[in-house]
Amino acid sequence: LLCGLDVGFKSDGKQHASGSYYDNLNDKSQEKIPTRGNFSSNIYTNSLFSLSREMFEHAIASKKDAIVYNLSDGAYIKGAAPKQPKELNLKKIDKQKALKEIEEAFLQKDVFKESEMDYKTLLDDYLNDFFTILKSAQIKTKKELFLVIDRAYFATTIQNKNENVTGILTSGTLWHILNTIFTSFLHIQEDDISALFTQTMEMIEKNLKEAIEKERLFIS
Repeated sequence: LLCGLDVGFKSDGKQHASGSYYDNLNDKSQEKIPTRGNFSSNIYTNSLFSLSREMFEHAIASKKDAIVYNLSDGAYIKGAAPKQPKELNLKKIDKQKALKEIEEAFLQKDVFKESEMDYKTLLDDYLNDFFTILKSAQIKTKKELFLVIDRAYFATTIQNKNENVTGILTSGTLWHILNTIFTSFLHIQEDDISALFTQTMEMIEKNLKEAIEKERLFIS
């Protein structure tokens, strides 16, 4: 059941739902692209919402046996049948009890032992292994670049399974940086990217290490 994931908005309305964090902000979009509405006809989207809708559609298409209903009065999402909430026949629940359980889940203490959060050595090892793979490679062409990135990704994925905390804290940020920077390499006209690759790796490593040291000083 898709609720509140409008990925669309009315021409004179806000982008986000009433009661949300953005409710009191001026979040009217300057970018308005007409799109098919889930229920209404005057629905618009923007580039970010459109990308989100496409990701929903890919996810739904990958699960052939999934039954998905879109309850939102926003953009139509392919693979999700429009459904009015009043048409649903849901199992009766104790709503107040459910809300209390959710609230209590955010109040739990000592979820992690302090020793489990001492990830200094693990983080150093993780980054050293990662940069050793990337910096030891002889990169000249774009094909060689993406092959070594795949190799580094595979190696760190294995490490994430063994050291979950380190992987969660590090991999998302690290791979977002690499994806952003190395995607730009596709637009470079030169065939030989070896010098730029070396400079880029040095820049990433230097700034990451500086950021980690600042974080440790702040915590201590």
